[in-house]
Amino acid sequence: MKLPLIALCVASTLPLAAAAQSYGGPRIVTGSPVLAFSGLYAGVLLERGNGEMDATGDLADAFELALGTKKFSSPAGMAVGLRAGFDIRSGNMVYGALVDVKRSWFEDRTDRVIAQSASVVSWETKVDSTTTAALRVGYDVGGVMVYGLAGYSWMDASLTMPAGTYDDTVGALTYGGGFETQIGYNLSGYLELRSFSGKFENDVVTADLDFSNITIGVNYRF
Repeated sequence: MKLPLIALCVASTLPLAAAAQSYGGPRIVTGSPVLAFSGLYAGVLLERGNGEMDATGDLADAFELALGTKKFSSPAGMAVGLRAGFDIRSGNMVYGALVDVKRSWFEDRTDRVIAQSASVVSWETKVDSTTTAALRVGYDVGGVMVYGLAGYSWMDASLTMPAGTYDDTVGALTYGGGFETQIGYNLSGYLELRSFSGKFENDVVTADLDFSNITIGVNYRF
């Protein structure tokens, strides 16, 4: 006897539930949104880089004597790349790790006049690719995360001089920061500033290589 009575009571509430839905009453929502700045993501990036390459050691003394400067060149240009990472969220704090790989077109052709002979010597500097692994810590302020990062980068650089071409993979600490903001259900965009300081070194050439980069990108969170 109890079961039919319970069924009758449940059935009697259905018109009231339908009326509540029609007049803006409580609604049943299914599914849950992706938690902002949490979990696995991947994306694309575009970068502008500006660098300075200065001779060091005995080569710097020879350059300064012959050319009046220690500066090799100022390579600059654009890069495109891919980024992947993972974030863990704790309250408003975000802790993450990322890796990005970039194809770079940073280059500079330099012409110098040798004071003693008044002749011109030329060389060309290029950076073809950069790989970075970094950790970052951020704080979410209402859908905008401000973060700092630090890691290690490897830049494939080359210097072409009259005596030949010299290559080196320059590795060094990199650091910077930026902000990332939600632009869609699973999408976020970011703006980032980063600095890099390393040493170009082989049997012939030793030089300091410094870069400052500005990066924009879009990430998709899975």
